[in-house]
Amino acid sequence: MNNPSNTTGNNANTSSSAQPSTGAQLGARVVQNVEAAAHKIAQGTEAAAQRIAQGAAALGAKSEVIGEKIHEGIEGAKERMSAGRETAAEMADDLVDRAGSMTDRIGGYVRANPVKSVAIGVVAGMAFSRLFSSRHAR
Repeated sequence: MNNPSNTTGNNANTSSSAQPSTGAQLGARVVQNVEAAAHKIAQGTEAAAQRIAQGAAALGAKSEVIGEKIHEGIEGAKERMSAGRETAAEMADDLVDRAGSMTDRIGGYVRANPVKSVAIGVVAGMAFSRLFSSRHAR
């Protein structure tokens, strides 16, 4: 009977003597491929880093310009608001002056014509009473 382990052992011996050169060649190819891939990855990484640096520089320059524009807009708005505040203050002062002068004129008229002023007040009161009364239908 043939021993299967002997045949396998013989085949292993004969094939192992032929394989070291093929295994070494295969190993060398794998190392070359890995080194080539590593080199390509390094080149791609360097290119990506350069692109990122260029993009960051461009973004930095644009952000400075945008920041300056925003600052200019804020300053302009402050100036316009300040001018508007001054104008509103002047208008309020003018309105107070006008109201004071009107009060003075009305007071002078009432002192000069007291009976006429009371009659005008009574008539105006009656007119407002009729306009705003809920008993009278409109």
